[in-house]
Amino acid sequence: MQGWAKYHRQIINWEWYTDANTFRVFFHLVLIANHKDNKWRGIDVKRGQTITSYSKLGLALDLSVQQIRTALDKLEPNEITRKTTNKYTLINIVNYSIYQDKKSEDNTHSNTQDNNQITNEQQSNNNQITTNKNEENEENEKNEDNKDNKQYKDIYDYYISMNLIKHKKYSTTISNGIKAAVKEYDIETIKACIERHKKVVELTKNKGKYKVIARGLDTFLTEKTSNKIGSPLRYEEYVEGGKKYEAHFNTANVIEDTYKTQGVIPADPIRIKRVEKW
Repeated sequence: MQGWAKYHRQIINWEWYTDANTFRVFFHLVLIANHKDNKWRGIDVKRGQTITSYSKLGLALDLSVQQIRTALDKLEPNEITRKTTNKYTLINIVNYSIYQDKKSEDNTHSNTQDNNQITNEQQSNNNQITTNKNEENEENEKNEDNKDNKQYKDIYDYYISMNLIKHKKYSTTISNGIKAAVKEYDIETIKACIERHKKVVELTKNKGKYKVIARGLDTFLTEKTSNKIGSPLRYEEYVEGGKKYEAHFNTANVIEDTYKTQGVIPADPIRIKRVEKW
């Protein structure tokens, strides 16, 4: 990657300057955004825009998908706008020219030519570099897709290791369900939800009508808990704050339930206050 981006000292007064993740995500986007209009696989990508994905940004910055999503939420709409599809995310830097002034670029280019620092041979080499860079980008996209597919398959294999429901094969439905879930939560969170589901199935297997039925991975990731508007997907009940998580894995709630049903008073004085009302 060649070229430069400029930052005024006033950047220290920017509202996200002390938010490390948001700062890094934003200026990484500035650095990878197009400095001139271009096309990517038939899609117009304007100056100040870039096509990427949450997982790709996460890998580049060593952040989770959820951390990337949180940072982008903070930056939108004042610093960026974005358009997300099932294949890519198009991000637009709202005030790109502040960081990459085209006039300064043109002046620098003109001065360089006047000083005879760019020869015909160098121009030819630069063209070759550009061609190679495009080929490299396409190869990187392929590698990224392969890496994503490997991560998706890793979630499937993890589910199989839980011995919940046997699947004959890694189907398209399962793959699409995993892709959708990864857009919302990081891989470790999804695995944690699967593990919690396994534990709840075992904990409730003798509880009659309160028994929780084991779900196939496709159903677990794509089916809503009810037909009501705003109902969560089944796996989302096991995310922190979800219904199943709060009932079975939030320690304070479990203690309350035990106290109500068995009259057992917890030893922790902090939690005693929580259950005094019972």
